Amino acid sequence: MADTSTPMLSPPEESDSTPRRCAISDSVLVAALALWLLVVLGAMIWLNYYKAIPGPGGQAPPRWPVESRLHRARSLPTLILFAHPKCPCTQASLSELRVVLSSLRDKVAPEVVFLLPNGTGNDWRRTAAWRTAESIPGVHAFADAGGVETARFGAQVSGQVVLYGADGWLLFQGGITGSRGHEGANPGRSRLMARLTGGASNTETSLVYGCGLDDVSKRR
Repeated sequence: MADTSTPMLSPPEESDSTPRRCAISDSVLVAALALWLLVVLGAMIWLNYYKAIPGPGGQAPPRWPVESRLHRARSLPTLILFAHPKCPCTQASLSELRVVLSSLRDKVAPEVVFLLPNGTGNDWRRTAAWRTAESIPGVHAFADAGGVETARFGAQVSGQVVLYGADGWLLFQGGITGSRGHEGANPGRSRLMARLTGGASNTETSLVYGCGLDDVSKRR
Protein backbone atom coordinates (compact mmCIF):
# COMPACT_ATOMS: atom_id res chain seq x y z
CA MET A 1 0.00 0.00 0.00
CA ALA A 2 1.37 3.40 -1.03
CA ASP A 3 2.44 5.88 1.64
CA THR A 4 0.10 8.89 1.25
CA SER A 5 1.36 10.85 4.26
CA THR A 6 2.52 14.42 3.63
CA PRO A 7 6.29 14.70 3.74
CA MET A 8 7.75 16.86 6.48
CA LEU A 9 9.33 20.04 5.14
CA SER A 10 12.38 21.39 6.87
CA PRO A 11 12.20 25.09 7.89
CA PRO A 12 14.17 27.49 5.71
CA GLU A 13 17.56 28.36 6.95
CA GLU A 14 17.73 31.84 8.48
CA SER A 15 20.17 34.17 6.79
CA ASP A 16 22.75 35.70 9.10
CA SER A 17 22.77 38.86 6.92
CA THR A 18 19.54 40.20 8.46
CA PRO A 19 21.01 40.88 11.93
CA ARG A 20 24.04 42.48 10.31
CA ARG A 21 21.81 44.80 8.27
CA CYS A 22 19.91 45.79 11.41
CA ALA A 23 23.15 46.44 13.26
CA ILE A 24 24.44 48.61 10.42
CA SER A 25 21.16 50.54 10.27
CA ASP A 26 21.28 51.16 14.03
CA SER A 27 24.88 52.34 13.79
CA VAL A 28 24.02 54.78 11.00
CA LEU A 29 21.07 56.08 12.98
CA VAL A 30 23.19 56.60 16.09
CA ALA A 31 25.91 58.35 14.08
CA ALA A 32 23.38 60.62 12.37
CA LEU A 33 21.80 61.50 15.70
CA ALA A 34 25.20 62.25 17.25
CA LEU A 35 26.10 64.45 14.28
CA TRP A 36 22.80 66.31 14.55
CA LEU A 37 23.37 66.93 18.27
CA LEU A 38 26.86 68.23 17.57
CA VAL A 39 25.51 70.62 14.93
CA VAL A 40 22.81 71.90 17.29
CA LEU A 41 25.28 72.29 20.15
CA GLY A 42 27.74 74.08 17.89
CA ALA A 43 25.03 76.44 16.66
CA MET A 44 23.99 77.24 20.24
CA ILE A 45 27.58 77.92 21.27
CA TRP A 46 28.15 80.15 18.25
CA LEU A 47 24.89 82.05 18.85
CA ASN A 48 25.82 82.76 22.47
CA TYR A 49 29.29 83.79 21.37
CA TYR A 50 27.87 86.08 18.68
CA LYS A 51 25.48 87.73 21.12
CA ALA A 52 28.39 88.55 23.42
CA ILE A 53 30.46 90.28 20.71
CA PRO A 54 30.16 94.08 20.99
CA GLY A 55 30.08 96.24 17.90
CA PRO A 56 32.34 99.21 17.11
CA GLY A 57 30.82 101.86 19.34
CA GLY A 58 32.17 104.83 17.42
CA GLN A 59 33.12 108.15 18.95
CA ALA A 60 30.59 110.88 19.57
CA PRO A 61 31.80 114.50 19.47
CA PRO A 62 32.57 115.83 22.95
CA ARG A 63 30.28 118.80 22.34
CA TRP A 64 26.92 118.90 20.58
CA PRO A 65 27.44 119.61 16.86
CA VAL A 66 26.06 123.05 16.10
CA GLU A 67 25.14 121.98 12.56
CA SER A 68 22.89 119.15 13.76
CA ARG A 69 19.22 119.28 12.81
CA LEU A 70 18.29 117.31 15.93
CA HIS A 71 16.66 119.21 18.76
CA ARG A 72 18.74 119.79 21.89
CA ALA A 73 16.88 120.67 25.07
CA ARG A 74 18.16 123.76 26.86
CA SER A 75 17.05 122.90 30.38
CA LEU A 76 17.47 119.11 30.39
CA PRO A 77 20.01 116.58 29.16
CA THR A 78 19.25 115.28 25.65
CA LEU A 79 19.36 111.53 25.03
CA ILE A 80 19.61 110.10 21.51
CA LEU A 81 19.35 106.42 20.63
CA PHE A 82 20.55 105.64 17.10
CA ALA A 83 18.84 102.67 15.51
CA HIS A 84 18.24 100.80 12.30
CA PRO A 85 14.49 100.20 11.76
CA LYS A 86 15.08 96.62 10.54
CA CYS A 87 17.76 95.49 12.99
CA PRO A 88 16.46 92.61 15.17
CA CYS A 89 18.62 93.80 18.09
CA THR A 90 16.93 97.21 18.22
CA GLN A 91 13.86 96.01 20.13
CA ALA A 92 15.96 95.14 23.17
CA SER A 93 17.60 98.59 23.17
CA LEU A 94 14.19 100.24 22.94
CA SER A 95 12.91 98.10 25.81
CA GLU A 96 15.84 99.25 27.95
CA LEU A 97 15.16 102.85 26.94
CA ARG A 98 11.58 102.42 28.12
CA VAL A 99 12.86 101.19 31.49
CA VAL A 100 15.13 104.23 31.85
CA LEU A 101 12.39 106.69 30.94
CA SER A 102 9.78 105.03 33.14
CA SER A 103 11.53 106.46 36.19
CA LEU A 104 13.55 109.35 34.75
CA ARG A 105 11.28 110.76 32.06
CA ASP A 106 11.21 114.23 33.62
CA LYS A 107 15.01 114.33 33.77
CA VAL A 108 15.82 113.93 30.07
CA ALA A 109 14.63 114.83 26.56
CA PRO A 110 14.72 111.55 24.55
CA GLU A 111 14.90 111.02 20.81
CA VAL A 112 15.30 107.90 18.66
CA VAL A 113 17.07 108.49 15.35
CA PHE A 114 16.32 105.84 12.71
CA LEU A 115 18.80 105.47 9.88
CA LEU A 116 17.08 105.37 6.49
CA PRO A 117 19.55 104.33 3.78
CA ASN A 118 19.40 106.20 0.49
CA GLY A 119 16.85 104.75 -1.89
CA THR A 120 14.50 103.34 0.76
CA GLY A 121 10.78 104.05 0.79
CA ASN A 122 8.15 104.79 3.39
CA ASP A 123 7.88 101.08 4.25
CA TRP A 124 11.03 101.56 6.33
CA ARG A 125 9.01 103.82 8.63
CA ARG A 126 6.42 101.11 9.29
CA THR A 127 8.55 98.61 11.16
CA ALA A 128 7.96 97.11 14.60
CA ALA A 129 10.96 99.01 15.97
CA TRP A 130 9.55 102.32 14.77
CA ARG A 131 6.16 101.59 16.33
CA THR A 132 7.85 100.60 19.58
CA ALA A 133 9.81 103.84 19.70
CA GLU A 134 6.72 105.93 19.13
CA SER A 135 4.87 104.05 21.88
CA ILE A 136 7.40 105.13 24.53
CA PRO A 137 6.06 108.22 26.33
CA GLY A 138 8.03 111.35 25.55
CA VAL A 139 10.09 109.85 22.71
CA HIS A 140 10.32 111.58 19.34
CA ALA A 141 11.26 109.39 16.37
CA PHE A 142 13.43 111.08 13.75
CA ALA A 143 13.98 109.81 10.19
CA ASP A 144 17.65 110.23 9.33
CA ALA A 145 17.63 110.02 5.52
CA GLY A 146 21.02 108.98 4.25
CA GLY A 147 22.40 108.68 7.78
CA VAL A 148 23.59 112.30 7.98
CA GLU A 149 22.92 112.72 11.71
CA THR A 150 24.04 109.17 12.45
CA ALA A 151 27.44 109.91 10.95
CA ARG A 152 27.57 113.35 12.56
CA PHE A 153 27.34 111.78 16.02
CA GLY A 154 29.70 108.91 15.19
CA ALA A 155 27.13 106.13 15.67
CA GLN A 156 28.12 102.83 14.07
CA VAL A 157 25.89 100.28 15.82
CA SER A 158 22.12 100.06 16.14
CA GLY A 159 21.31 100.76 19.77
CA GLN A 160 24.11 103.24 20.40
CA VAL A 161 23.12 105.96 22.88
CA VAL A 162 24.59 109.41 23.45
CA LEU A 163 23.65 111.74 26.30
CA TYR A 164 24.46 115.44 26.23
CA GLY A 165 23.99 117.78 29.15
CA ALA A 166 21.92 120.95 29.01
CA ASP A 167 25.22 122.78 28.41
CA GLY A 168 25.88 120.69 25.28
CA TRP A 169 28.74 118.58 26.64
CA LEU A 170 28.83 114.80 26.22
CA LEU A 171 27.94 112.88 29.39
CA PHE A 172 27.50 109.29 28.17
CA GLN A 173 27.99 107.19 25.07
CA GLY A 174 27.52 103.47 24.52
CA GLY A 175 24.94 100.72 24.61
CA ILE A 176 22.24 99.96 27.18
CA THR A 177 21.87 96.18 26.69
CA GLY A 178 24.01 93.40 28.15
CA SER A 179 24.36 91.54 24.83
CA ARG A 180 22.78 91.48 21.39
CA GLY A 181 19.02 91.40 21.67
CA HIS A 182 19.12 90.76 25.44
CA GLU A 183 16.85 92.63 27.85
CA GLY A 184 17.48 93.04 31.55
CA ALA A 185 19.72 94.86 34.01
CA ASN A 186 23.17 95.59 32.60
CA PRO A 187 26.15 97.92 33.17
CA GLY A 188 25.32 100.22 30.25
CA ARG A 189 21.82 100.97 31.49
CA SER A 190 23.10 101.47 35.03
CA ARG A 191 25.78 103.92 33.89
CA LEU A 192 23.30 105.92 31.84
CA MET A 193 20.91 106.16 34.76
CA ALA A 194 23.77 107.19 37.03
CA ARG A 195 24.60 110.07 34.70
CA LEU A 196 20.98 111.17 34.66
CA THR A 197 20.81 111.17 38.45
CA GLY A 198 24.18 112.86 38.94
CA GLY A 199 25.91 109.71 40.17
CA ALA A 200 29.03 110.04 38.01
CA SER A 201 31.53 112.83 37.42
CA ASN A 202 33.27 111.87 34.16
CA THR A 203 31.98 110.88 30.74
CA GLU A 204 30.66 107.35 31.03
CA THR A 205 31.01 104.75 28.29
CA SER A 206 29.75 101.21 27.73
CA LEU A 207 29.97 98.52 25.11
CA VAL A 208 27.38 98.57 22.33
CA TYR A 209 25.72 95.29 21.34
CA GLY A 210 23.84 95.37 18.06
CA CYS A 211 24.02 95.18 14.30
CA GLY A 212 26.43 97.44 12.48
CA LEU A 213 24.41 100.21 10.86
CA ASP A 214 26.30 99.96 7.58
CA ASP A 215 26.05 96.16 7.55
CA VAL A 216 22.29 96.12 8.00
CA SER A 217 21.87 98.76 5.30
CA LYS A 218 23.84 96.67 2.82
CA ARG A 219 21.69 93.60 3.55
CA ARG A 220 18.38 95.35 2.96
